[in-house]
Amino acid sequence: MPALARLANSARPRMPHSMDQGAVAEDREIEVTIMLRENPGGPTLDEIVNKLAGETLAQRRYYTREQFAKIHGSCAEDRRAVRQFATKHNLQVIETSVGARTMRVRGRVADVNDAFGVRLREFAVSDAGKVITYHANTDDIHLDEKLFLDAKGERRIEGVFGLDSRPIAKPLYKRLTAQPRAGSVSYNPPQVAAAYNYPAVDGKGITIGIIELGGTVSDADITAYFTRIGVAKPIVKHVSVDGAVDTPDPGGADVEVALDVEVIGGMVPGCTIVIYDAPNSEQGFINALAAAANDQVNKPVAVSISWGAPESGWNAMGMDGMDRAAMAGAAMGVTFTAAAGDNGATDGVRDRLAHADHPSSAPHIIACGGTNLLLNPNGTIKAEKVWGGVGARGATGGGVSDHFNTPDYQKNNGIAPESINPNKRKGCL
Repeated sequence: MPALARLANSARPRMPHSMDQGAVAEDREIEVTIMLRENPGGPTLDEIVNKLAGETLAQRRYYTREQFAKIHGSCAEDRRAVRQFATKHNLQVIETSVGARTMRVRGRVADVNDAFGVRLREFAVSDAGKVITYHANTDDIHLDEKLFLDAKGERRIEGVFGLDSRPIAKPLYKRLTAQPRAGSVSYNPPQVAAAYNYPAVDGKGITIGIIELGGTVSDADITAYFTRIGVAKPIVKHVSVDGAVDTPDPGGADVEVALDVEVIGGMVPGCTIVIYDAPNSEQGFINALAAAANDQVNKPVAVSISWGAPESGWNAMGMDGMDRAAMAGAAMGVTFTAAAGDNGATDGVRDRLAHADHPSSAPHIIACGGTNLLLNPNGTIKAEKVWGGVGARGATGGGVSDHFNTPDYQKNNGIAPESINPNKRKGCL
């Protein structure tokens, strides 16, 4: 028997109220993503991003995606080790991304169980009237040391994703179900842009990415909206991640997709919006971020994420995988933003504790919270306050991460956030 190495924090407790349906059928095929370390030697990704954080925008020199893949992508030795591992366990390598440092393999559950030292189980749970089924590893992953470690004993595997297929996130929006209160008012994207002195831009030649884990928007709806507000319509393209396609979800995720496209297109008239459609799973979410960061065809300059879930629903390996993908994007000049959540300090968790929403809690993703905005007749800001409070339907999220430590860029600016939870943990804000 080969020596095995445990991949710590690679299992999660099953979803609350889920029912164990037994072992996953051994002949069923699934796909698994293996995330490799960056090419050893030279400056590390941490060193590069920390250096950029200490420079002015004018001083910064970002990698092109081609340069990044060559210098900081996975190395040939590590990719060869994965291919040998796959062959040994009857798995097929179906996709390799040097820049994203990922290799996707496919195989029978029996072979996947053997390769990763797990016993996959099937679970079912009722959520909002729907029955969700998912497979998961109930114990940590164990890998052959010849794959996990190189000849120097250094770790070459950062993460393994796809052994847990549960839905990892929800679209973060609030639907107004009642008539607006007297005196309430709403603004379209150009009005909001003007209020914040957002520079008037011609979006032609600018590409913005959006991560979507479900839903779609019709061309007719887009055309009608931008005609109504008098703004040049964006070009909308789709990129499939892990075989996902845009799937209609009326009354659900469709609302989020339409909102994302309308706000971005309204702020950057005539831009190109690339929607990265991905499965709603840890594997799909991480691969979507990596795909956007390393997209050598569309090359988005910024990526918007309106999906998330409390950190308590993730494991350390998954959160680190998300942050590393965004960190790589930062080295290439790609800005990632994510919604901070719609359920206040608890993020909807009923344990009387504060919870930050991930991926907005990651150090290399900008968390975006909500406010109530009131403008003067001339379009300037009259009043603004944090969204929430007594009687509000929801509230903006945020808070101190229970996983990520305070990054240097916050420490260096005198920020030392402390959790309101009893542990008083200091972490990333």
